[in-house]
Amino acid sequence: IYQLNSSNISQQIANFTTGNYIDSSPAVANGYVYVGSADNTIYQLNSSNISQQIANFTTDNYIRSSPAVANGFVYIGSTDNKIYQLNASNISIQYANFSTSEYVNSPAVANGYVYVTSWYGGVYQLNASNVSIMVSNYTAIDTRDSLAVANGYVYFGDLFLYQLNADNLSLGNVVSESADTTYPNITLGTPNNNTNLTSSYLVNFTANASDETSLSNVSLLINGTYNQTNSTGLINGTYSFTTNFSNE
Repeated sequence: IYQLNSSNISQQIANFTTGNYIDSSPAVANGYVYVGSADNTIYQLNSSNISQQIANFTTDNYIRSSPAVANGFVYIGSTDNKIYQLNASNISIQYANFSTSEYVNSPAVANGYVYVTSWYGGVYQLNASNVSIMVSNYTAIDTRDSLAVANGYVYFGDLFLYQLNADNLSLGNVVSESADTTYPNITLGTPNNNTNLTSSYLVNFTANASDETSLSNVSLLINGTYNQTNSTGLINGTYSFTTNFSNE
């Protein structure tokens, strides 16, 4: 992790090396920098000089979650399927933790609660004073991203965008918008499949293309490379591309 001069970021002030790569974004509060690492550890560094480590705490697997700092605590998830509540003045002191069934994403703290998602559908509302106490939960489909809390609601996405009641996730109040998860349908017209050309040839490709919502483009790919693209005035129907093949 690097500490740069904010007036001129070409000037490095200090850095700190962990035992593995860092997926976690740092949080800065009360004179400290908190950051998680793939070496399974969250670090507490001096924000004036991050080469100075104040404390650390090691989980049972690598950390991709970013920490949240509030109420004198640091909250962070780990791929050991737990969210941890640590003392913000000395993170080597664990206050509580909560176990889920899958990897834990980055938490959000609001209104006395900690909200966090875990992979494959878990959404949890925990007591911010003691995260071992679950207040409510909600089951989605595949929650691999973090959530946001505002205006009395919790927002997060998977295949859908969810809006839940922040006071009690299980009450629902879900407003979701369906994502387009259905692949478009492509049916080749000409040439026939497995056509074998033995000399230079001008080939006309035709295909019927359709989608349940709308088409953004219809393209001809040859050996994985875009050859031609049509992206204007598209409707469900038949499209044609002509290209010349040489016998090389």
